[in-house]
Amino acid sequence: YGLSLMQFLFEPVSQSISTLIGDTILKGLNQYEPRVIVERIYVNGIPDDNSYIITLIISIPSLNILQVNIDAQLNNTGFSVA
Repeated sequence: YGLSLMQFLFEPVSQSISTLIGDTILKGLNQYEPRVIVERIYVNGIPDDNSYIITLIISIPSLNILQVNIDAQLNNTGFSVA
């Protein structure tokens, strides 16, 4: 189980890579965690740091959890949740 986001770190930071990261997260959550409803995914590239700031807005209706924001960073040391 995993989303293989590290593959994107050695590509130039761009809007198209940001879109691919968002799509990868969405597909992975839909496949591996169907209880989660993804409301929004924001992926902002930071070229100077070769990193991405990722914000997920999700809901988990079966647990009565509505609109949780998860902020994270993807960089050369991995994926970390803020």
